Amino acid sequence: ARVVGLAAEKLAAKKAKPAATQALLCLSEACGPSWVLAQLQAVAPSHKNPKVFGESLAAATAILAAFSTPALSASAAVSFAIPAFDSRDASVREAAHKLVVALCAAVGPALLQ
Repeated sequence: ARVVGLAAEKLAAKKAKPAATQALLCLSEACGPSWVLAQLQAVAPSHKNPKVFGESLAAATAILAAFSTPALSASAAVSFAIPAFDSRDASVREAAHKLVVALCAAVGPALLQ
């Protein structure tokens, strides 16, 4: 759980972002994408830097693209994205929008019902 928190903080750093994203993808492969998403959901929204939340949402989108919906719960991803729509930071709202659009593409119209 500590590694996910550290990787989430490093997502906001321009130089460390690719390595942090790769670390989260590797953790998703080893521990399961739902577990990594739950850990991100516990750490990212409360971080004082809004870029951490936005980049964590982008990492969740990358995890969704890599593992698809059977491995990643759509409801968990939506519950991670919902608080971001209330953010004052436009990049956080945009990252949440991209995650929901990726979920719609993966799940289909059933997500909207």
